[in-house]
Amino acid sequence: MTTRSLIDYFPRQFGPEEGSASKYIIVERIGKGTFGEVYTVKLRADQREKRAVKLMSLKDMSPNATLRARSEVANLKALDFFACVRFEEDFLEDQVLAIVMEYCDAGDLCYQLRSMKKRNNNVPQGFAERDVRLILLQLMLALNHMHGSAKMLHRDIKAANVLLSTTGIVKLGDFGLSRTCEETNITNDVAQTFCGTPEYLAPEVWRRERYGAKADVWSLGVLAYEVLCGCRPFGGGDNEELRRKVLSAEVPAFPDDVRPELKDIILSMLRKLPNERPGVKDLLRTEYMRGVLDRFPAIVKSTSRLKEDQRDFVFLGLEQSAQSISTATPATNQVAFSGPVRKYKDGRFVERHLVLKDGLLDLRRDPDRQSQEPKNIGEIEEVMMVPISEGSNVIENVFAITFAGERCHWFQSEQCKQWTEKIRLAMTVAAQCK
Repeated sequence: MTTRSLIDYFPRQFGPEEGSASKYIIVERIGKGTFGEVYTVKLRADQREKRAVKLMSLKDMSPNATLRARSEVANLKALDFFACVRFEEDFLEDQVLAIVMEYCDAGDLCYQLRSMKKRNNNVPQGFAERDVRLILLQLMLALNHMHGSAKMLHRDIKAANVLLSTTGIVKLGDFGLSRTCEETNITNDVAQTFCGTPEYLAPEVWRRERYGAKADVWSLGVLAYEVLCGCRPFGGGDNEELRRKVLSAEVPAFPDDVRPELKDIILSMLRKLPNERPGVKDLLRTEYMRGVLDRFPAIVKSTSRLKEDQRDFVFLGLEQSAQSISTATPATNQVAFSGPVRKYKDGRFVERHLVLKDGLLDLRRDPDRQSQEPKNIGEIEEVMMVPISEGSNVIENVFAITFAGERCHWFQSEQCKQWTEKIRLAMTVAAQCK
């Protein structure tokens, strides 16, 4: 007995080249799973235009899986950005859902990494750095659009969900686990569902804590390491072993020829605590990524495979991204200030050096050596200028910092006003980047 293919439920939409008046011509089936199939098709009206069709049998799915399938349609419709897979249309017949999307002709990152490993005698091999930074830039821009304009978490960033094309444009896809949030700022902890692919899950997800956009940043960090090195930073063993590595293991070494700036960006995405991890806008503002972004338009212009309308769509997305990056609140790591201060201790002021950088406040004895316990800006409850008196003497240029669960700390500095302004700005940014 021949099993009926899911695409057969849609004879008016998908059919053979001959003997059919369907809108699309079936080219081939390129994937099959427990509940679904994926085909490539081409428009009958313009057979140069290929599409991908994802078909799912909803009646065979669990209620949660059915909800994810329907959510994918809504999420695709909500995203209109060059680095996200474009939605075309959808059909539903007898509880079979068909989603028509743009077709990417170079497969996905997972397939490419496996092919490279096979060609390299089964030794993991990453992409050249010039390719890694272009892939990373486009995925950052996709997440910036999702987190900002669409107020959406992806929640399943991995190599298999990054689609490639021979035009050089990279597409983030598979939004079945994505979640749109009503909150104004999804950098807050807005989700709690344990979902995604284990090797890419952030520490806060493994700890079953509430999480936000920083969990996507971690997943992107895992993916960036994988694309650069050919393997994931935390892998092997069962889920319990994987959990232990994610929560406590150091990131493995990078190849010797990787630029320190790229290394630092990836390591920052893989910080264990989400409040110490940069947001996507922070990453796009780094000098390294700004340089990649500045060169990207020229690369797009010189790509002959891109059609004029595709090129215009990319430039529209770049223009929107530039506005988003430039008009948003300054990145935490851009709020920096340092200088000598006198800390009030045991009835007297002692010479110290205070450094505000990367969302941390560090009180040092030696200006060139970080202390062992820098304070996170998010722990500050209040900072203010407060003149204090000793007998009849009033000591000017004093500011006080109150940390959560601690007594007030007093400092004296000629730059008292600047210190309070900078620390307050850093507190504001930290609150928006949780």
